[in-house]
Amino acid sequence: MEKVMLKRYLSLATAVAFSLGMSAQTHASEMTSAYQQYQQAVSTGDTAQTLKFAQQALEAGQQKYASDSDNLFALKYNVAAANLKAGNNDAAVEQFETLASNAAQQFGKLALKTLATRLDWYKALLQKEQTRKVKLKVSGATLL
Repeated sequence: MEKVMLKRYLSLATAVAFSLGMSAQTHASEMTSAYQQYQQAVSTGDTAQTLKFAQQALEAGQQKYASDSDNLFALKYNVAAANLKAGNNDAAVEQFETLASNAAQQFGKLALKTLATRLDWYKALLQKEQTRKVKLKVSGATLL
């Protein structure tokens, strides 16, 4: 009886381990595929596809990478940059602000990654403000 139970537990443990391994491989291949499509979209200048595949790569990467990994930081950065390029300034500003804060904690306040991320955050803020001014000008409202 104990041998039968032991065999059942072993087969169950093997099945669980196998399914977890397959799940990790599936997320890795999804991330790789999405990232390759992201790179292709960047190279062709397709802004909508760039954003779509950057987000897909990030979603798959969140399953694969630890929250403080360089790879996950890079995937989040790609999404923020894609949002900025697509004109989604509010999202880009918010994402770059979060990334700048994370970079300071993860890499140090004066690390090159932190400073570069802060510059992109400021660029997003500037683009957001310029877009706001153009919208006001087009609508005929007085600029402050």
